[in-house]
Amino acid sequence: MGRVLKWVLGVLVGLVALVVVGVALFPWDRAAGWAAERASQVTGRQVGIQGLHVDWSWHPVVTLRGITVANAPWGSEPLMADIEQVRAVVSLSDLLRGRLALPELVVTRPKVLLEKSQEGTGNWRFEGAAADEAGQAAAPEDRGSSP
Repeated sequence: MGRVLKWVLGVLVGLVALVVVGVALFPWDRAAGWAAERASQVTGRQVGIQGLHVDWSWHPVVTLRGITVANAPWGSEPLMADIEQVRAVVSLSDLLRGRLALPELVVTRPKVLLEKSQEGTGNWRFEGAAADEAGQAAAPEDRGSSP
């Protein structure tokens, strides 16, 4: 093997190791705040996520703890949903092809309040600026772009 090839392989291995260490040391709880903020924008309701943890492997596992979703302003209780934990196994092979597949999804101790207003509107109808466009935004026309 030539000297240049060894050098290139060494750089590639170093970059892969750097990415692995970066992902392992990433402060995922900060990502929980970002995810809660984004969910609040999409739904028009206050969303809280107390913790987020990612176990990286061939089958990555994403765990969210302490998830809350505020109820509609006219609701009988302040929270529409209070979930102790959501654990999702992500199909890495599908993710690398640009598809999100969750072969396993476990929701622990969900408390969900579904109710209607006097006008007949369900509290599951979200009024956020992006609520109606969320599905469209998640599926770009050009699959070369994210997500």
